[in-house]
Amino acid sequence: MLKILKKFRQDNRGSVAVVSALAAFSMFLILGMALETRDAGDLRTTMQLSADAAVLAATGSKSRDKDLSMGELKKIASNYFKISLGEKSRFQITKFELKEVEKGKFDLEVEGRYKTALMKMFGVKDIKVATLSTAVLSASKSVELALVLDNTGSMSGRKLATLKKAAKDLTKVMLKDPNANAKISVVPFARHVNIGTNMRTPANRRNWLSVEDDSNRRWRQCKWRWTSGRKVNCRWKWSGYWNDGHYVRYRYKKCDRVGRRRYWGCKWRTTRKTWRGCVGSRDFPKNTTDSDYRANKVTGLMNRWCSRPILPLTKDKAKIEQSINSMFASDSTYIPAGLVWGWRVLSSQAPFSEGLTYAEVAKKKSSKVLVLMTDGENTVSTTSPGQWGYPGHFRNSKAEADRLTATLCRNIKAKNITIFTVAFEVNDPATKSMLRQCATSPSNYFNASNGAELTKAFEDIGIQLSDLRLAR
Repeated sequence: MLKILKKFRQDNRGSVAVVSALAAFSMFLILGMALETRDAGDLRTTMQLSADAAVLAATGSKSRDKDLSMGELKKIASNYFKISLGEKSRFQITKFELKEVEKGKFDLEVEGRYKTALMKMFGVKDIKVATLSTAVLSASKSVELALVLDNTGSMSGRKLATLKKAAKDLTKVMLKDPNANAKISVVPFARHVNIGTNMRTPANRRNWLSVEDDSNRRWRQCKWRWTSGRKVNCRWKWSGYWNDGHYVRYRYKKCDRVGRRRYWGCKWRTTRKTWRGCVGSRDFPKNTTDSDYRANKVTGLMNRWCSRPILPLTKDKAKIEQSINSMFASDSTYIPAGLVWGWRVLSSQAPFSEGLTYAEVAKKKSSKVLVLMTDGENTVSTTSPGQWGYPGHFRNSKAEADRLTATLCRNIKAKNITIFTVAFEVNDPATKSMLRQCATSPSNYFNASNGAELTKAFEDIGIQLSDLRLAR
């Protein structure tokens, strides 16, 4: 390069062209070197974020399994680092060192070389890039966690099995220590939520619950009827129905009947009213609040089936796992029902009162946390008074249900309750955006496109909620 420049300097012919060419070439070199320096700086920032995630993963794994060796922890950190950093063709790691500098405190030091393209013409073949991250297990703090989990029809089979395992793994992380200062509630939801038939007490009916007693009424019905006759021309036919936004087909046998005759007859009938724990919404805007229950009670829905009952906040790991194992998939999606009852189980007032008061949370520097997991968009809503609007959820206005979801997210966060949201194989962009905005921060939103990513999302939530923090 120096010989070429010397030759240009000694040659006087076309001097103007030479000077112009030299100036352009110099500008090209300066710009190229500036871009490479900038790229190295960007790489250093990405490395820092990746190292932070890696050291948190390794330290979190150690907190869950104290028998892990340093070699196993380094492998965990290395995998997290590489996945987070992504493919960098011009970057080569020269040092990756994880060490426990003191009890419960881990340092991760990463160094590498960023290969240059233009700067090497001047002898700078690469740029050294280095970062240091430290994670520590801090003193234990109180956490109250509500797992608000989608139990709708679209979750059946593989998806629900994956959710159960992920939720139980998160439970183990939160309650790994028998003396752990954490409580967990399970709130399965679909079209409605089940609060449990044990809640129909005189005190609750006075203060916040409006529900009838179970009843049987026997009565005699007389009318013109038909004899059954004979079945002929039987054949198989196809039909179907919508279940949580998915069309389910099934076959059935249809027969014509001959030889039927009309007659007048009477039969005894029994009308039964049974409450199985299902509840609906209070009228708007009370369905987006956690107050004023005496004047605006929660309505129990008679003769309805819904998900498994809510498990209030508890430290009993066996009860939590039993509640998760008992979940089943059925019916349509109404996210506001899950959100509002997730809020209520974290509250210190009725309907559920196992949680700390908000004043106690502030004084003790505790945390109230709500994890919302759903696999799809709102498919039902409540848009008008009466059984087919309020309190039941039998309309299909997605826009109305989405508006109520957004309002509830804002109101819950206003109480300093941390919200994590997990979109599990959700295809609707509007629903993903709604869940992203519902989360307390961008890092609290997870877009899980398969079962492995759902498991990873719950693992990351567990790491964030465990007694783990970055020191630098």
